[in-house]
Amino acid sequence: MEGGTVGSGERAGCGPRLPCIVAALGILALVAFLVVRVGGQEYAEAERRIASNAIGEQARAIAAGVESYRRDTGKYPRRLDHLLARRGPAGYRGPYLDAIPRNPGAPDAAWSYDPESGVVSDPTGRWAGLARPRDASSAESYLEDLALPALAGPDILNGGRVELAAAQGKTLLLYVCSGTDASLPKDLAALGRWASESVTVSGALLRGPVLAASGLLEAASSAGFPIVDLRSRDAEISRALRITETPTVLLCDDTRRVRARIAGPVDPDRLKRAADEVWAYHELVRLGR
Repeated sequence: MEGGTVGSGERAGCGPRLPCIVAALGILALVAFLVVRVGGQEYAEAERRIASNAIGEQARAIAAGVESYRRDTGKYPRRLDHLLARRGPAGYRGPYLDAIPRNPGAPDAAWSYDPESGVVSDPTGRWAGLARPRDASSAESYLEDLALPALAGPDILNGGRVELAAAQGKTLLLYVCSGTDASLPKDLAALGRWASESVTVSGALLRGPVLAASGLLEAASSAGFPIVDLRSRDAEISRALRITETPTVLLCDDTRRVRARIAGPVDPDRLKRAADEVWAYHELVRLGR
């Protein structure tokens, strides 16, 4: 009787225990699956964020060099390796990078680059590596400090002797050009509108012919400001003003110092920002006296 009871009890105990074990194992398997799946997803997401941040950081470093190139020369480089060159177009002050950072997200470590917009991006499209240089409307630093040499000579229009210098309390906007600059007529027309009570506009011809056929005389007559013929002092003036190519616009104050320069054809927006910086600097110096 007892044996039967004991046997019955053991059978009764074993019956429900097996399903419990199976259920427990199932739950453990489900938990393990969820841990692996969710944990794996989180790990993959963390890895993606790290890679994305790394690519973005490198892309922004290149974009900063691209923007510096544009700020100094007025245009974006045609290729990224132009940021490494020791020489470049008018206004170039590079190299802007010691080396092009490798792209950690691309198999060949390369970047995509659009020379028209200046946008640097990851060519695989898998990561958020897009980088656009800062907007041209944001503050830019054009300031420098350079002694302005004596600029005197014959006016190309009437031959009369002209001395180029800013009047007391005025900014001198000096356009350094040659008779062969393609942008010369448009530049002179744009600069002619800058003359005001606070700005003196003048021009300096360093090289090239003074011919009616070049359009210089006609453009200068329409611009309404003097252009002094300094071709006989080309090497001297180019060295003193650090001019390697024309055209270049120099902004000078009434202390006979060059305070800013913009190389290339006249860009009214860039010129206005540079003039604002020169004026702000002038006011700071005046207040500090």
